[in-house]
Amino acid sequence: MFILNVDHEITLKILSAKDKSHQGKGIMTRVVKALIDYAFDQLALNRVEILVAFNNIKSRAIPERLGLKKEGYLRQAEWLHDHYVDLMIYAVLKKDWS
Repeated sequence: MFILNVDHEITLKILSAKDKSHQGKGIMTRVVKALIDYAFDQLALNRVEILVAFNNIKSRAIPERLGLKKEGYLRQAEWLHDHYVDLMIYAVLKKDWS
């Protein structure tokens, strides 16, 4: 996962963990929640976006679990391994985050 901060907006790209022993424990959900809290509370941002590969169901569950809104997708927006993948766009506004 990495963070891109552009013009008072933060975008997170969620990359899946290769080590299966770390999956399914809620670690990434807690990390992403902490990053969103930090973005709103410390950086005073108004909006956070999360981009997730369309076919990565486990990673898509993270923003959905945290209540982010699905806003659409970007077609063939990222090169992953040996092909382009579509990215789902999830977002939350500061006023909607609790």
